[in-house]
Amino acid sequence: MECERCGCNFVSKDDDDDVCIVCLKELELEEQFKLYLISCQESNTVPMSQDEWENEEELD
Repeated sequence: MECERCGCNFVSKDDDDDVCIVCLKELELEEQFKLYLISCQESNTVPMSQDEWENEEELD
C-alpha cells in the first residue's frame, strides 16, 4: 500500500491502514501534544514547545 501522508510503500496488516507506522506514530504524538496544550490551557500553565515536550516524552 502507499502511505497517504508520506507516499512511501508499506505492508499493511489491515486494509483499513491509510498511513505507514512512522506516520501513524507521528500522528499519535501530534494528538497527544494537542491534549497537552488543552491541559495547560485549563490549568493556566505555560506549555513547553513541541520539541521540548517530545524530548520530555522520550525521557519518560
